Amino acid sequence: MVSSYGVSSFLKQHSDDEAIFKSFRDINELIKDMLEIKGKYVNVESELKEMHDRYSQLSLQFAEVEGERQKLMMTLKNVRSSRNLLRRSSIAALEDHSPL
Repeated sequence: MVSSYGVSSFLKQHSDDEAIFKSFRDINELIKDMLEIKGKYVNVESELKEMHDRYSQLSLQFAEVEGERQKLMMTLKNVRSSRNLLRRSSIAALEDHSPL
């Protein structure tokens, strides 16, 4: 004959073992989830670094193109200014040599 104490202690121990195994399973799942999240984080971090590098390259290219644009604008302004001066001096020279 099994005493009621023996049955209840067996059930309690079995229940405790089951709870421990469940805790281990839960911990293993959490570790697995954390490793998966870490992997995704590493991928996102790598993509972000690539994007930053690309942004830096594009910024540098933009600065170079902008510098060239400003040079061209200054050249165009100087050419127009020179052309206007030549035109004015030609008109003045013609007016000086024209008979009245």
